Amino acid sequence: MEKENGMKIDCGGGKTVGEALREQKALFTPCGGRGICGKCRVRILGGGWSPPTEEEKRLLSEEELAQGVRLACQARGRGICEAEVLWIPGEMHILGAGEERVFDPLRKDMRGKYGFAADLGTTTAVVQVWGPEGALLGEAAGPNPQQRFGGDVISRVQSALQGHAEELRRLAAGCLKGLLEKACRKAGVSPASLAEGVVVGNTAMLTLLAGVSPRGLSAFPFEPEEYFGRWYSGEELGLCGGDSRVYLPRCAAGYVGADAVAAVVAAGLDRPGPVRLLADIGTNGEMFLAAEGRLLCCSTAAGPAFEGGGISCGMPGTDGAISRVFLREGKVVWESLGGGAPAGVCGSGLLDAAAAWKHLGFLDGTGLLLEGGEPVSRREIGDSGVCLIQKDIRNLQLAKSAIRAGMDTLLLRAGTKAEQVETLYLAGGFGTRLDPASAGAIGLIPPALAERSVAMGNGALRGAAAILLGRGMRERAREAAENAVHLELAADPDFMDCYMENMMF
Repeated sequence: MEKENGMKIDCGGGKTVGEALREQKALFTPCGGRGICGKCRVRILGGGWSPPTEEEKRLLSEEELAQGVRLACQARGRGICEAEVLWIPGEMHILGAGEERVFDPLRKDMRGKYGFAADLGTTTAVVQVWGPEGALLGEAAGPNPQQRFGGDVISRVQSALQGHAEELRRLAAGCLKGLLEKACRKAGVSPASLAEGVVVGNTAMLTLLAGVSPRGLSAFPFEPEEYFGRWYSGEELGLCGGDSRVYLPRCAAGYVGADAVAAVVAAGLDRPGPVRLLADIGTNGEMFLAAEGRLLCCSTAAGPAFEGGGISCGMPGTDGAISRVFLREGKVVWESLGGGAPAGVCGSGLLDAAAAWKHLGFLDGTGLLLEGGEPVSRREIGDSGVCLIQKDIRNLQLAKSAIRAGMDTLLLRAGTKAEQVETLYLAGGFGTRLDPASAGAIGLIPPALAERSVAMGNGALRGAAAILLGRGMRERAREAAENAVHLELAADPDFMDCYMENMMF
């Protein structure tokens, strides 16, 4: 799991190692430097360092501390120091477009023109270049470099308010511009030839990209200063020049963004039909329910567990992450991304492991790890060498309960039941990779919906392309965002009851 990456850094002026490494763009900090994820482990050389903090004593073993291992966000040095970064994420497995290659029916005013669709995610970004007659010509994807300010939107909003807003804007724009240029090279066209673009993302990502103050997103009632649903010039956003213009679709709420709205129109939840549920599950779970002509939505903070954060051996969906766990002849079997030796476990593997252990009696209904009916402090995932500890299971419980409680509250407010839902659409990278059977077994989703679940891939990107190219799709997205009934779960009297009920496995 460890990769050596020694370098000299300047810790003068009271900087932490993490602040110094951030200047060199050499550190992955999912929690934004709050000392809660433990992922910024470094080995520091020489003396003169600050003593270990309480956060370090909690997350690092005595053996690690004795070997000079520290958390970069906590340790402070003096002047020029030397540090070795112990973990750098490998290649990310980013969800792209799927198999769609031609869009029809095409907007009349896009015929003969080139355009692009982009999904600016909290963790990753994907850009597509579309050509005349609605043909997909090129695609590029990569990590969102804003991650150095934290893996979740709250960390980034706080960083923006602490004076880093312009840097966060430049990082987002630079990421999209670089991917756009790469996709254009694949397509054999010049970025200057792009007439229009559509960029979707959660409300915080669009806010930071557009240079709008995120202060409204930092405290209840989480009202953004801008809901978007308007055009910008490509030059204004720093994406492309010439006469290009870029549309940022309307968000539905402070934490129900344009990416979720785009997935809604891609799945057709804004059209008449049976009861349907859509969930984009990640650090922030965004959900829409279509029932009896109404569209209800909510968001719930699941925390970073589904993306590997707060899990002792957790990691994002990069090479080496255990992504699947299943039973074969009564034995636990695992698979890793990239097919190599396991370095940790990502969200889908975490779900599978819990479901498999529950089936074997190694995990009871309260979430207690067992061996021979007796509690144990840790358990290995098959013969992988990767272990989960009791704290990891507790973090999984908190995350899955938050998502399930959001779903249950939507169903309650709509006056319907899970059994009446015809289809559950699972969007996003985690939603697409998770096994619905495992999700139902541990209570992340209603068990009745495990066999009615559809993995829709990158629904946000599909929706962005639809808004760019499809007749009337921009208006549909705007109407869906404006007309959706948003449930503020923090003020809902039933949400906490649902949350507590769903803590059990």
